Amino acid sequence: MTSTFLCVRHAAAFASLVLALVGYARGAEPDNGTLNQVVELNKKALAQYEALDMESAASSLSHALELCTSAHLESHPTAARTHIHLGVVYVSGLKNRERGVVEFRKALAIDAKIKITKSLINPEVQAAFAQAQAEATAPSVGTKPLPFPTGQETSTRTAPSEGVDYEINHPLVTEAMRDKPIAIKAQVPPGLGAAKVMLAYRAEDSEEFLARDMLPVENAASWLRAEIPVEATHGKEVAYYIEAQDADDRALLHSGTPEQPHRIVLASETAPDEKVI
Repeated sequence: MTSTFLCVRHAAAFASLVLALVGYARGAEPDNGTLNQVVELNKKALAQYEALDMESAASSLSHALELCTSAHLESHPTAARTHIHLGVVYVSGLKNRERGVVEFRKALAIDAKIKITKSLINPEVQAAFAQAQAEATAPSVGTKPLPFPTGQETSTRTAPSEGVDYEINHPLVTEAMRDKPIAIKAQVPPGLGAAKVMLAYRAEDSEEFLARDMLPVENAASWLRAEIPVEATHGKEVAYYIEAQDADDRALLHSGTPEQPHRIVLASETAPDEKVI
């Protein structure tokens, strides 16, 4: 189950990314010609992105990164921000999540605290960036860790045994702040044979559920986590459910269902800003 989104058609959101990059360049080395070229290429990519010419936008940003490398600026904050730009183009524009995650990871390798610009965050981009963060902090053991333990050494996944009463362990969320992301956590039984676990959510003014992968929680064995994004928390309530799936995207187990989801009442009180992702 994957979420799909239309390409961003307005320049304002992507422009904020370019403005951030300009700030990096001017603040660090205002007279550096290469950095100025990189900024100009980002502006060019902006125009191409706005015109929905995603291939050209990706090409311009790739050229900008080549200039950074040739000038030995591959570890400069400007290069990190350009990797973020390119990741957004891949994920939202070219619908290539895998390559987008790679770009996000390159940005995080330069600056582990770098964030996606708030105005450009959507569930699709946010989920890809969260995956990059999880992969960047995962221990390097030669193989990608499973999101939860299998309980046995095996190269194949099996369907859950009949007669076994499996249940998703999930601390139910019933209340949260409006206009804030909501963290959802869950544990899935190792013997279930799940290949992935999805968080599906539906905003009050929406008729359909959107979904994102739940990712491992660092230093919390077998716990998974995902966020209901702020875009879905503007109303009086938001609905959600959790679904464990096999390798063929078939549902194995639910906590809540599309017909009977969990519901979170959203409070109107304001609270201090929280960091997202």
